[in-house]
Amino acid sequence: MSHEHILTKDAEGEVWIVVLGKGEIRLYPFLGRTAHNGDEERQQFEIFVASLPKDHAFHRYTYEGAEETFHFGGVPTHSLA
Repeated sequence: MSHEHILTKDAEGEVWIVVLGKGEIRLYPFLGRTAHNGDEERQQFEIFVASLPKDHAFHRYTYEGAEETFHFGGVPTHSLA
């Protein structure tokens, strides 16, 4: 099963999960990984996050795996109209 997430990294190096819905773009702080899709996918993700530029741009992370990869929750910290 294919999964896709959109991430961004701010100028301080914090990683955010971008959620699109109801005409809004919401940014949730990345809290951690929940998937157990194997070492290869974990390494792929770590390389992806390490290489994210600190530019607030949106970057797609896609992978094949049985589980969702990210854990985030609560109220979004940022909302973009």
